Amino acid sequence: RPMHVEGASRVLDAFPKPAKGVKWLVDTRERVLEYKALAHSLHARLDVAVELDVGLRRGGARTTSELLEMLAVIAAHPKQLRFAGFMGYDGHVPFAPPGFDSDVEFADVQGRYADFVTAAQQAYPALFAGPLVFNCGGSATHYRYGADLQTPVNDVALGNAFLLPQRFADLAVL
Repeated sequence: RPMHVEGASRVLDAFPKPAKGVKWLVDTRERVLEYKALAHSLHARLDVAVELDVGLRRGGARTTSELLEMLAVIAAHPKQLRFAGFMGYDGHVPFAPPGFDSDVEFADVQGRYADFVTAAQQAYPALFAGPLVFNCGGSATHYRYGADLQTPVNDVALGNAFLLPQRFADLAVL
């Protein structure tokens, strides 16, 4: 989840050296502007990853126009912000209501993610010059991200499995 800029400011003040390695999640154009202002006030450059709404509807860019608005701010302020990648979350996929096909939704998530990446690369190719994180997935969907999957995703989060391992007993077979 994106951190309010006040919280990010406190973290950066308290732990300036370790915080330099953090990728700050931004979910709206307004939050990007807040992080730009924070970076400016600190005379620093912050790495920001843009949250993509790939179907869960908890936040992030829902449309390519929302995404491109955020990237426009990042691209216009390279001294304050560095694009670090994307973060999506497919946590809704395994918890399908009756009549819902989780395999179809997972494929749709991958398609939406790829469409966001393509639109961003076409609009702002310079932002894609360095190594980027394309995060999606999670503890309940990690097994779907095999080597044969065609996806831009290169990072899968398993944080919940570490916090609540009893809910993910199947991870022990990895």
